[in-house]
Amino acid sequence: MKRLRVLGAAPVFPAVLILGGMMLGLAWKKILLLGLLALGLTVLCAVLLYPRQDPAVPTGWHRDLRLLKKRVERIKNRSIYRGGHDILTELKQCESSLPFLSQGARREITEYYLPTFLKYFTAYATFEECNEGNPSVLATMSQMEQAMEEIAANFRKACDKNDRTASLNINAETALLYKKLNHKE
Repeated sequence: MKRLRVLGAAPVFPAVLILGGMMLGLAWKKILLLGLLALGLTVLCAVLLYPRQDPAVPTGWHRDLRLLKKRVERIKNRSIYRGGHDILTELKQCESSLPFLSQGARREITEYYLPTFLKYFTAYATFEECNEGNPSVLATMSQMEQAMEEIAANFRKACDKNDRTASLNINAETALLYKKLNHKE
């Protein structure tokens, strides 16, 4: 949307040049050429200076983290609540290492674990609110607790594996840079 606003403002500069050229009495060809050149340069600058989003962090990442936090805040069971906050903290820590992870590892965290946690905590909070001692709901909630613990354990294993991979990548890049710098001298 911001890019459209910038591109919408692009004709203003050429219009000013055209009016200025007309006031100075320049020929139409020169005025038109100046206007087209100014328009092209304005659009090029708008495109080049437009801030790019980091592809490592997907578009919905922050929105989903906020939703997960809201869902965890609704939970009354203190152990599940604490576990949810731990998972939120770990997901926020994962965000800083996302650019250094492989695309598969990034996809695993962003497209599997975060949406899965969001679904489970949303369902658990809903069951907790509508639970009136119904044995089937209580059984489902205990199964969900076990499933969330298993998913969280697998998530932590994946994060540990990915952290080791990311640190190896950073160490390898640092060693390569050091070697290149020392080789030039």
